[in-house]
Amino acid sequence: MDDPNSVKISPPGNITQLLGSLLTLTCNADSIPAPRYSWFFNNTNVNVTSSNLTINLTSWGSEGEYKCCVYNPETDITYSASVTVKITTAKETSTHLMLPRKVIAGIVIGLVAGIILIVTLLCYFCARAWRKKPPPPPMSIPSLYVELPPAQSAGSSSKPENPDDSSITYQELQYGDESLYQELEK
Repeated sequence: MDDPNSVKISPPGNITQLLGSLLTLTCNADSIPAPRYSWFFNNTNVNVTSSNLTINLTSWGSEGEYKCCVYNPETDITYSASVTVKITTAKETSTHLMLPRKVIAGIVIGLVAGIILIVTLLCYFCARAWRKKPPPPPMSIPSLYVELPPAQSAGSSSKPENPDDSSITYQELQYGDESLYQELEK
């Protein structure tokens, strides 16, 4: 046992127990030969010389610091470890888990406001979608080929592929010929 960190109490740290419960503390030490143990409560020897200390927490007077001292007779070295025990009642334990009323009220108000906002936005966007006018019908696209009498040639001409309809001549419009467009508008 050369290292002061080799002494440990289990359970470690700050311990919270219910009033009326039993608590067993175990002191562990790496030591050859086997060490001698002694337990102290608030710096008062409790006359326990084993590695375990069982405490009946029946009064508030059991609250405080418990220390395990480990003595190695061969090296004449003593090391110690300690824990703090706090006692609570069942009522105190349950109230620590509860949130304050103001916090709960704030959470509820926030949730209600959030739900109202979401519903309002949904209604707005749905109403907006329903009010949309249907798109206007597509405008008719003027034909690039117009039926013209053969005398008014506007460009290259061709006969229809169907030989039965020889009265129609299709002519290709020339881009940029404004007089032709004016003639067609009449």
